Amino acid sequence: MKAAARLIKVRLEPPQSAIGRNTVDAIRAGLIFGAAGQVDRLTEHMKEEIGVDAKVIATGGLADIHNEVCRTIDVVDHDLTLHGLKLIYERNLGRCGKA
Repeated sequence: MKAAARLIKVRLEPPQSAIGRNTVDAIRAGLIFGAAGQVDRLTEHMKEEIGVDAKVIATGGLADIHNEVCRTIDVVDHDLTLHGLKLIYERNLGRCGKA
């Protein structure tokens, strides 16, 4: 084999079916449902290990897409990092006594 087929770029959006009827939908199904399966299984393992049914928060650029197909995501928070930085700032503000 001298060359492989060149795969096309696709928009990341959930396909209608896990079984792709064309190349674009097959690529989407593999990417989206494959990533969702990884998130769900890893989350299930973590919950088993800690023994708590912890809340799962999705964040980041693909959070909305994952939320559509993952079973284990409870909430999407696009500003989670900013919330955390605000908490750190407020805690440090109390220690320093000034802004």
